[in-house]
Amino acid sequence: MVVFVLFALLMGVLLSRALVLSTAPMQDSSANSSTVSADIPLSTNALPIVSPLDVGKEVESVVSNGRAGASAPFKVSDCLGAIDVSETALALEQVQWGQQSTPGWLILHSTRTLADIRSTGGSVNAVVVSPNCTAKGDTPPQVYWSGTVMVGAVKHSDTAAR
Repeated sequence: MVVFVLFALLMGVLLSRALVLSTAPMQDSSANSSTVSADIPLSTNALPIVSPLDVGKEVESVVSNGRAGASAPFKVSDCLGAIDVSETALALEQVQWGQQSTPGWLILHSTRTLADIRSTGGSVNAVVVSPNCTAKGDTPPQVYWSGTVMVGAVKHSDTAAR
């Protein structure tokens, strides 16, 4: 009987900790743009490894962390034009794509602003492209993935304001 009570108590503590960790709101870490969610696997050179199954988590991370200042080796507007995207680029992040860790860039684009998406959530378009994405050149850019991702509004911690 005592063993059962101790086991039930231990399970309760573990489950409550797991619930707290899984439902904790994302913190705004725009001051530290190198912060990456612990749920996203990292390569040895600290680039997130993204696949079709977890691209939504990475888009959510980019929206909440505000990595709009990344510098690509190509002109982002030319890249989007080369793949027939007319919307404005909101943010981008260098990633490794798929199991082969192919170098690429995750570009978020929308008719809405990044601030609007952060405050209200909703859909944001995303595309993962090859690192040589450009409108110029003989080789068309390679699109690894393209789609729409639903994101929630970014919640700010009350303790950060104190």
